[in-house]
Amino acid sequence: MTLANALAFLAMLSAAAVPAQAAASPRIDAIEARIFNSKTGGLSEDVLAGDGSAFGNAPIGDLQASAALIVVRVHFDGTEASNKPLKLRIVATESGTMPFAATKTKRAAKRILDSTSVIGSPGIKRDVHVGFWMPDVGCRAVTLKATIIGAAVVTSRDEVLPFTCYE
Repeated sequence: MTLANALAFLAMLSAAAVPAQAAASPRIDAIEARIFNSKTGGLSEDVLAGDGSAFGNAPIGDLQASAALIVVRVHFDGTEASNKPLKLRIVATESGTMPFAATKTKRAAKRILDSTSVIGSPGIKRDVHVGFWMPDVGCRAVTLKATIIGAAVVTSRDEVLPFTCYE
């Protein structure tokens, strides 16, 4: 064995001994929720950016809200090698009791949104904003779960819209 062959063999062994670095995956940076004002046709500020207190009387309050725009911001760092388009799925589940209902029985969780959107290839550094229309907001808390599908590492993020109603 020549010295050059020996050095090449040692270089190959040392490269194999170092674990491969996992491919960086896109991440979900934020979920925003803007309540649709049925009286004006406008949208509220991001209600998830607040202090987390309950958002009360949405259907009959000042906004007379019946829907919300959910915006998910995904960041691509441009390091994932795949050119396969990724998808973003959002699921919104309404749960909890209805305050001031005639009977205080807890209703089963109800899925009010389940939607998937193509968000593109992860190989380019950029931010992508994806909007989802969520109908039928009301007096029960809504759990939002956003998940990136098709990436090397599956990532997700949860947020809760604390809807409630008063007397």
